[in-house]
Amino acid sequence: TAEPSRLLAVDETTFWRLITASHPFSVNLLLQLAQRMRASNQQLSATVQRSRLLEREAITDALTGLYNRRWLDQRLPRLIARHQRAEKPLSLLALDIDHFKRFNDDFGHATGDLVLSLVASTVLQQLRPTDLAVRYGGEEFVIVLPMCTLDDCVAIAERLCQGVREQLHISYGDEILRVTVSIG
Repeated sequence: TAEPSRLLAVDETTFWRLITASHPFSVNLLLQLAQRMRASNQQLSATVQRSRLLEREAITDALTGLYNRRWLDQRLPRLIARHQRAEKPLSLLALDIDHFKRFNDDFGHATGDLVLSLVASTVLQQLRPTDLAVRYGGEEFVIVLPMCTLDDCVAIAERLCQGVREQLHISYGDEILRVTVSIG
């Protein structure tokens, strides 16, 4: 498209006469069309794959692998509306890592990142397949609990607090770092 080109306009009757009369013309035309279609399909496939990857990266927290705040901002209104229409419960938990600043300040950001990753994986292990975990920002997480009553929500929050408290002990030199969370 960057260089000048010539266009040969052939009416339909002449086109079909050429195909009928000339086997090499027909074969060449079919080969050219097949090559262009193959190239177009490959480009289209690569574009779709890139698009899916970029979309996934845009809604996923790179450190924890959880959905991010952008995903929550886009999806939460629809989830709320769906559950309101169906008159079904939908609960949210706000989870915060206790004294997280201390992990970063006293032990370095690599330790802070480790704590975030471990909390995320511990939370995921204890959720139902239908529950959704989101890294909201910093050390805050939101957990979306579809079809979950207030009593169930309280029980899940207590189980998550206990699970993190019991499972997350990080060795740092001679010190054992205990991780706890608060949930509302």
